[in-house]
Amino acid sequence: MSTQSGDGTGSGSSSSKSGFGEDFPTGTYETTAPVGNDYRGPDGGYGGSNDSTALLGALPTDFGVGTAPQPVATAEPVDRRGTISLGLLVLRVVTALIFIAHGLQKVTTGFAGGMGPSGFEQLLVAAGFEQARLLTYLTIAAEIGGGLMLLLGLVTPLAAGALLVVAVNAWMFLQSLAPGIQILGEGGVEFETLLVAALIALILTGPGRISLDFSRQWTRRPRYGSFVIMLVGIAAPIAIWALLNGSNPLG
Repeated sequence: MSTQSGDGTGSGSSSSKSGFGEDFPTGTYETTAPVGNDYRGPDGGYGGSNDSTALLGALPTDFGVGTAPQPVATAEPVDRRGTISLGLLVLRVVTALIFIAHGLQKVTTGFAGGMGPSGFEQLLVAAGFEQARLLTYLTIAAEIGGGLMLLLGLVTPLAAGALLVVAVNAWMFLQSLAPGIQILGEGGVEFETLLVAALIALILTGPGRISLDFSRQWTRRPRYGSFVIMLVGIAAPIAIWALLNGSNPLG
């Protein structure tokens, strides 16, 4: 359909049909919308530019296909709960002092009614152990040396592991005195069981920040090595008992 303008320029006010069957007016009209899409920010307004990057923004020059985002380095979590380290300090010090005291009882008869090295050696012989003298001095070294290292929080997993060997052997020794598992009552192993549990806890948790190991990883986040030390600390005394004693500790 053709249109006729009132001034002969072809911009009149007659209407035409669109493809949707509606009549729309044609001609020159004044609009209030901006001509271009040049958005210059929240305060810049529109500038009338037809540049497509003005609204969308230009791509960075280093943008490319297959560019993977770089991982963001995260700082290691900080232990801000001081009570955890304080609680581990209490557990560590009390456990260490118990073992040091038992070690000193095996060194001299003058400390808290101790039996001395010869008395402890005779006790091992009566229990059926071979190499009783060697076991005596290894036990003294573990209780005093390991106890001091545990007290200071120095190489804590190894110190607690050495004491765990002694504690498990003491547990089996008391168990061998009577058939069956003796937990409570006279001759029971509740004290030795508690020591074994305390040592396993220190191996798995680490000594806490109040220790000479404070800058080492096992102080903050013990890992698989702690499980290995725990398993060795349990398996070693069982092997010692089997090789040097041979009896069934459970009767």
